Amino acid sequence: MRNLLSCITAFIMLTAPLCAQAQWVKTSSSDDEVSYLSTKPIIYQGNIARIQLLTDLKEPEVLGDLIDPKEKPSQSFVSQVEFECFKRAARITSAKAYSGKMGQGDVTVNSEDDTSNPLSAYWHDVRDWGMSKEFAYACKAIPMTFFNQPPERIWLEIEEPERRAETPPAAQIVYLDLNSKIRREDVVKIVQRVNMEESALSNDSTASMSAVLKLEIECKQRAIRDMKISIHPDRMASQKAIISSMGTKEWIAVEPDSVKEEIFKIACEN
Repeated sequence: MRNLLSCITAFIMLTAPLCAQAQWVKTSSSDDEVSYLSTKPIIYQGNIARIQLLTDLKEPEVLGDLIDPKEKPSQSFVSQVEFECFKRAARITSAKAYSGKMGQGDVTVNSEDDTSNPLSAYWHDVRDWGMSKEFAYACKAIPMTFFNQPPERIWLEIEEPERRAETPPAAQIVYLDLNSKIRREDVVKIVQRVNMEESALSNDSTASMSAVLKLEIECKQRAIRDMKISIHPDRMASQKAIISSMGTKEWIAVEPDSVKEEIFKIACEN
């Protein structure tokens, strides 16, 4: 998220000569800042989602290389962000800096919507900006079909929570297909993809590089189970499955600070 803050700061300085009062939901926190998303309705245009992002600094910061004694330090930023949901990309279209916390106080720096600005004209991968959670929140309501075409797969990478030093990281990358999500009362169905860092061998010595699982999540009971699974020889599961079978169908409790908990949060949020 610090990379995103740097981009917001650069954007404001490049366009220096948007913000109605909003309610905010916290998305992440670090040593330097806390990030929030506006609870205002998300604006959709095709596969583009527009939303407001608030970055609250833990320490005031003066923008620019030269410090003007009359210039107030900034303690928060409010920016308009666009997400390209099918390409998992983001860009900033405008931003303001404020002298107070939570977008309050005097406006210290203002930028106008300027699509000729390189930071607003260029799309960035949401992972480079540390915005996977914000992307999932903004793009969750994109319709299942787009311009009467078959449903697009919107793969969201699930970031592995911090582990203890003695626990090695998993040798795989987990994704969720946001367009596969179906909720009926407290049960959510969603598709998961797992890409292996190294090929794995099945019992008949067939090499596999990825798997696709159809999951069910019980939101009230905080439980998860796999209903179907297919094993594929390539990383992106684009080739025909070499093995397909029913899952265990056994409910497993969602453990705190785990990949399953990250899946649970995305699947069960309203």
